[in-house]
Amino acid sequence: MRFRLKTSQLHGSALQLLLLLLLLLAVVVQAQQAPTKTRTDPTEAAALNAVFARLGQTAATSWNISGDPCSGAATDSTDIDNDATFNPAIKCVCTDQNNTVCHITKLKIYSRDVNGVIPQELRNLTRLTYLGLGSNSFSGPLPSELGNLAKLEQFLDFNVIQNFTPTVSNAAKQNKSTSKTGVIVGVVVGVTVLSLVALVGIFIWRQKRRKLSLEQQELYSIVGRPNVFSYGELRSATENFSSRNLLGEGGYGSVYKHINDDY
Repeated sequence: MRFRLKTSQLHGSALQLLLLLLLLLAVVVQAQQAPTKTRTDPTEAAALNAVFARLGQTAATSWNISGDPCSGAATDSTDIDNDATFNPAIKCVCTDQNNTVCHITKLKIYSRDVNGVIPQELRNLTRLTYLGLGSNSFSGPLPSELGNLAKLEQFLDFNVIQNFTPTVSNAAKQNKSTSKTGVIVGVVVGVTVLSLVALVGIFIWRQKRRKLSLEQQELYSIVGRPNVFSYGELRSATENFSSRNLLGEGGYGSVYKHINDDY
């Protein structure tokens, strides 16, 4: 038995398959063109929230969209320096981990009548290159933790911060510690070298004494050996090396006479 498909049915199936393929292609293209969702580094977001809480500041809705600091004006072309309405404010760079993680690079809390001490939580904003805290009334010591901000290039209007007592930064402490370590290492190496030289000298001196002692023992052990006299005995026998007893000069020095009544 033979079955024949109608031409209209065949064309309808092909058309449905084509529409399905076009729909899938559109979904793929839309997914590729959709902007990548980014988020603020969790450690930096927590640090920023802590800093704002200590200083009594509130994040603006223009850049803190949906509770994520690095959003809105924080990532677009808004000028943090010249826009007075953008205060307090941050700027972020979202290039980490395939453009999915943002880092806070600028923080501005300028002329906001803030007083108290600068929060230590700033140490966790390690990507900061700009920190604008000028025209406020901060007091107390400058947190040494700011020494951790290795990328910081500009501390805006630091000279107008009132009642400020700067302390040594971590970098300065590290340099001082490194200098002390270098001195200690130099002293230890020097003492070690001198000790080795002294030990080598003592070893050579003992070897020479041992060799001389062995030679003397060998000489004393010879049968029929000549008598061995001490320097004092020689000096007494020659009347203090008197010229009257001088017989002449030899290859080993002066030769003196002595008459020994025992022989």
